[in-house]
Amino acid sequence: MLLEGQPRLSSIFENMTLQMLPQAFILQGTFGCGKHMLSKNIATKFNLELIDITDSLVSDTLDLLANRPLPTLYVIDTLKLNEKKQNAMLKFVEEYKQNGWVCLLVENREMLLPTILNRCVTYTFDRYSKDYLKPFVEFAIDSDNRELVLSLVDTVGKVNLFIGQDIKAIFELCDKVIHKIKTANLSNALSITDKFNFDDNYDKINIQVFFLIMVHMLKELCIQDSSYLSLYDITNTYSNRLNMGTLKKKDLINNYLINLWG
Repeated sequence: MLLEGQPRLSSIFENMTLQMLPQAFILQGTFGCGKHMLSKNIATKFNLELIDITDSLVSDTLDLLANRPLPTLYVIDTLKLNEKKQNAMLKFVEEYKQNGWVCLLVENREMLLPTILNRCVTYTFDRYSKDYLKPFVEFAIDSDNRELVLSLVDTVGKVNLFIGQDIKAIFELCDKVIHKIKTANLSNALSITDKFNFDDNYDKINIQVFFLIMVHMLKELCIQDSSYLSLYDITNTYSNRLNMGTLKKKDLINNYLINLWG
């Protein structure tokens, strides 16, 4: 299997010949699903050199790459691309050579320009089963929090986000944000931003873990009380914006807190 836990997607590429592989294709899946790993395994299967050109989307470099004689799979992580770089990528996708294949790694294909989508075949990851994820949770997470983490995650990558996180403290913070931010002054509300990890300070809270827990808590509250729906909608919107790699996460958190407070 090209990627454990993804039998359907693996079989699609396993049953292809190189002649069947689309010249430009998208691997779409949520954070931590294995997009990079699958792209590497596809390159290995078809005996292609793998080059990540995410940070090389400038005309001079792309012109050189387009004329390389070796069969190559060019990988681009679209999470890091603004519209200008997407346009540069479009030119490369349109002008690929016979020995070049382009693989775009995407969390949400709606973030791509329609002109790019029209030139690519999309392959979407399936949701990982809880049975598949359970051994990873048992290995990485302490016994008191395993059931909770398993209920929150849908990829191995998301399991890893919880390693070293004080889950009880994050729940307490989320509860405070939900129930007290409206009555706090703006300065105190924005001081919450200092609790998050923006610069590889792993003693602080991982932003994705925070949003996973916030969304989970608000879903539960909405079942009991529909007045929490607006908070849930705001939180879910900002959680999805984490997929926009060009946004500064500190600005995202500040804007989110202001939106809740206001």
